[in-house]
Amino acid sequence: MSPMSDKITTHRQMRTYSHELLHRNVVDAASRLLVQEGSDALTVWRIAQELECSTTTGTGERPHHLLCQIRNE
Repeated sequence: MSPMSDKITTHRQMRTYSHELLHRNVVDAASRLLVQEGSDALTVWRIAQELECSTTTGTGERPHHLLCQIRNE
């Protein structure tokens, strides 16, 4: 558990924390793939495989939506 997770007292805080954690994990997985396998490896399917999850997230968002958000930041 992270220090942030100790301060969560509402469902909204948990959703925000979960989204931030997912965001960070997608970025980390994409970064690893880019370094290890090159830009051709950066597909939604490959990132999901790296994270050992489906191509939809628990929030109903698809990883490519997260990647678009990350790219725009």
